[in-house]
Amino acid sequence: MKSILLSILAMLTLMPAVSSAQTQTVKGPSLDIKKPVIGRMCKVTGNEVNIRKSASATAPKLMMTCYPETDECTVIWSNQKGWGSNSPLTAYQDQVFIILDETPEWYKVMAGNDYYKVPGYITKKFCQEIELSPVTPEMLNKYDSYGFDVSQKPGVLSGKYKGYAVINSAGFEREGFVVGRIVDGYFIAVPAPTDKQVTFEYTEKYQRLRIGKDANSIKFYYGKELVYGEDEYSQCLDFSKLTDIEMANILIYLGVKSGDTSNTGYIYANVNGELKLISSYDFDESSWQVERTDVAPEVLFEQKK
Repeated sequence: MKSILLSILAMLTLMPAVSSAQTQTVKGPSLDIKKPVIGRMCKVTGNEVNIRKSASATAPKLMMTCYPETDECTVIWSNQKGWGSNSPLTAYQDQVFIILDETPEWYKVMAGNDYYKVPGYITKKFCQEIELSPVTPEMLNKYDSYGFDVSQKPGVLSGKYKGYAVINSAGFEREGFVVGRIVDGYFIAVPAPTDKQVTFEYTEKYQRLRIGKDANSIKFYYGKELVYGEDEYSQCLDFSKLTDIEMANILIYLGVKSGDTSNTGYIYANVNGELKLISSYDFDESSWQVERTDVAPEVLFEQKK
């Protein structure tokens, strides 16, 4: 492993914006987002509500099919052949859907689960149109799983990166991180651009953040000044305790660059005061459209020369 990096200041000096005799202003990374067209939403008022392929109670139902004993799954309709292990993919109480279109009795919605989305129809009898309150930075830093498998406190509550979060998206036979920020009242997250294996690890060796890397991996070590732990076995990084420079450091090594955007990501919304993952998206699929590219505000630091 290469030597541990203590701060990003040495790297930031490669990107001067304005300089004087004593200091120079350097630019930190910021996250530009292609925002999907989101529009209206409805909330499910029943349990195990079927999603149909067309606006009819006799149309094929949405199903989940998986290879046995793996998390390699996809969505199909009940008139299609699956991979071996099939089960109905129904809507549940308080689930929120993005409305794509409607008929007098049905909403066309973006259905599926957190990872696989298809357009489908849900009866208006069990899905009520709602208006949502904006997501707040505080909602990004509750101790929660954020739709994935790992409990964490990923949100930044103040400073130059207020409204950003880095979420561990690990699951069964799956690993990785997503990076996002609040855009127009929603939290939009995209896969971390780096192709290296990323881990965050608590250690008593350091007080704050240190970073180690090699050709294939990046390790973020954090000490007791940054830790959140409900007990001795749960000691996650509390992103609200990071300085602006430490957060910039993390974003740099995750591959975040101003001007870069992603065609895939996740949409979170404020549902009854809770941050909920309501949909993944992929602009390479015809059901999704780009509303606009939201350019993040510049993040500038004053550094001594």
